[in-house]
Amino acid sequence: LKSLGDDGENVEDPYKKSVWVYSSINAIATNIGSVPFRLYTTKTKDKKSIVEEGQMYELFANPNPYYTESENVLKVATMTYLEVFGECFWVFEGRDNITQIPTEIYPMNPTRFTPMYVSTKEGKKFTGYWQYDAPDTTPDNAIIFAPHQILHIRYFNPYDDIRGLSPIEAS
Repeated sequence: LKSLGDDGENVEDPYKKSVWVYSSINAIATNIGSVPFRLYTTKTKDKKSIVEEGQMYELFANPNPYYTESENVLKVATMTYLEVFGECFWVFEGRDNITQIPTEIYPMNPTRFTPMYVSTKEGKKFTGYWQYDAPDTTPDNAIIFAPHQILHIRYFNPYDDIRGLSPIEAS
């Protein structure tokens, strides 16, 4: 990810090397992170009630051992990834199929994910699976995530059907 600096030169990693990019993204992410997260259940067409207990409520109150809702880290991390890269992946732990509520959620760096394709007579087709390459692994040790193990959150990208488009790419 590159951006132009004040001198017209490319800046690698503008989030950590440009005070303006960092400040702008941090302001957006922390403001969104401060908005209370609410789960609702629908009783009738016009009546909803706030959910304040249960497995789903606990998941978002404590998404993983490192984050708590009081710290808003899940929302801040998600928004930061969206603003910097145009997408974010949530990796779910403790979920064997789509019908189960996960036990943990981890927002992950989208640059480490590669979509997996199969060849068909019409061309390549996206399988819904993603390969995750951790910083210290080789392609042989990559982790493959099934669709029920992740949630791909992304901004619309008219140039790519799979990947998101970062707002700072326009700079």
